[in-house]
Amino acid sequence: MENSVWTAYIGTDVAICLEAQTVNMKSQLYSNGQTMRKQIIVIDDDEAVRDSMCAFLECMGFDVSSFDSAKQFLQTEHYDTVCCFIVDVHMPEMTGVDFLEIMHKTRPYLPVILVSGNISASIRERAEDAGALAIFEKPFAQDELLHLLKAKCPNLESSNNNHCI
Repeated sequence: MENSVWTAYIGTDVAICLEAQTVNMKSQLYSNGQTMRKQIIVIDDDEAVRDSMCAFLECMGFDVSSFDSAKQFLQTEHYDTVCCFIVDVHMPEMTGVDFLEIMHKTRPYLPVILVSGNISASIRERAEDAGALAIFEKPFAQDELLHLLKAKCPNLESSNNNHCI
């Protein structure tokens, strides 16, 4: 098992993970017997924010994949391993709320958490109407996100072997 050192910046919080170890998640099996991990999908057009969010979630023991646009994810047909999404609101081509509306219509069982530095009242209302699990304004407390993930994503487990401070 490989260990890695992570530094994650989310908003003004800093998390330093001394050992990010392999994720221990509930899994399903493919027909050929390989395991399929449940993942958090992070979609954000800002590479630094996307990488920081992924590093933080991996540091906490979650299995994470990332995409730089909602359209990029939608082209992958990557749904079988998804437990939930964390999506930026303001992105070119397709906004996070547009993505949420598509997911709500096609796969309403997949929770979507929206994040943004600036969410207007009209966007917030549209997101709530479309079924957003939560809407976080940056910067936000990491503990709030972790609590939400553990409470609302029952198929998602994090490894307890990580040492994040």
